[in-house]
Amino acid sequence: MRRTIPALCCSILFGCSPQQQPDARNEVEGAQCDIAGDLAFVAGALRNDGAGWYAIADEEHRPLNIAAVSTRDGMIVVEYTFEADSIVSLIVTPDESLAREGFSAGASVGIDRARISLADGGTINPWDVSTEDIPWSNLWVQGLFKASCE
Repeated sequence: MRRTIPALCCSILFGCSPQQQPDARNEVEGAQCDIAGDLAFVAGALRNDGAGWYAIADEEHRPLNIAAVSTRDGMIVVEYTFEADSIVSLIVTPDESLAREGFSAGASVGIDRARISLADGGTINPWDVSTEDIPWSNLWVQGLFKASCE
């Protein structure tokens, strides 16, 4: 299992498990509800540079309907800009860098957020996966919902 400095400090100094690490919530600047008709898409690339997971928003990446990303209870939590009437589907996949390292991802999907779990032969703490260990790595998220911005 990969262990980063925050996970080791938490375990060694305070005796806490990785799931008890402080929450890191990263809001997406300028996030707003963007829906065509009654179908809402959620999409984006998620990354952890060592300070917590976030949606990549730069000149090449634009998250869609992602309000914030946080880590909580050993999972990556993606909050939407809307509350859905119903869920059609949501898929999370590792990029080629994470896939080559044997990582997989899955989500428990709700009407206002998705909780993503990572695995590497077993469930792992999301703090243990970062670009410090696997440069430029990220997760891809795509979801479809029946919803409105109201």
